[in-house]
Amino acid sequence: MKKIDLIALDLDGTALNPQNQVSPATADAVRRARESGIHVVVSTGRICGEARDFALMLGTDDQMVTSGGATLSSVSQERCTMRMSMPWEAAVRASAVVERIQNRLASEPNSELIISVIMYGEKA
Repeated sequence: MKKIDLIALDLDGTALNPQNQVSPATADAVRRARESGIHVVVSTGRICGEARDFALMLGTDDQMVTSGGATLSSVSQERCTMRMSMPWEAAVRASAVVERIQNRLASEPNSELIISVIMYGEKA
């Protein structure tokens, strides 16, 4: 069996229950994974401050992927440690291209759009 090195947990609809809380069973599963040597991190669309509170309740590792992948954050430092951004003009052009593609695909049944973007980050 292949060894698991890392578990990245989304919060909404995954690590949190419908009441937006961490269940004891989820916190226990995170604890057992970490005790077995697996890194467990939060990976969420939420901003650092919101994610940090849940990471503390879950007992995850220090680093988090936040803001939908646009930032790396530290639980212990209570801050964003790295931001990855796209220049404004490039973002506007990319958004226009995606919109044109989506409009074209909307008329085709069972179509799917997958976009992969490589962004270069800068330290916060």
